[in-house]
Amino acid sequence: MIGIDEVSDAPWSRYDWHGEFISADGTPVDDFTRDDVEALLAYGESPKDWDGESAGVARLKDGRIIAWESTWGPTGSGFSCDAYGGDANIIVARTVDAAVKHISEKARELLEWAS
Repeated sequence: MIGIDEVSDAPWSRYDWHGEFISADGTPVDDFTRDDVEALLAYGESPKDWDGESAGVARLKDGRIIAWESTWGPTGSGFSCDAYGGDANIIVARTVDAAVKHISEKARELLEWAS
């Protein structure tokens, strides 16, 4: 598993982002920064190429779980308002299962998650 600071498409590194925080189960959707991340639980991305996709799951220090999926390319990712629109959503939940249910099957495959 890679470390938190090695995640190339991270929701704690957003620039002019237009996505949404989505609560999967009523968990507060308060914003967070890299300093709020306690552990990276899972991360996967497509092979490095011109364009790609990524997905991840992390635990914040306050106990919330976040899950995300994004696309990236030569001009940036879903976490920055560029050619990809800056519209990757961040799912917030109390449990990993609740968060992961709200990302796509393709994202779960990137994580090699057992559905």
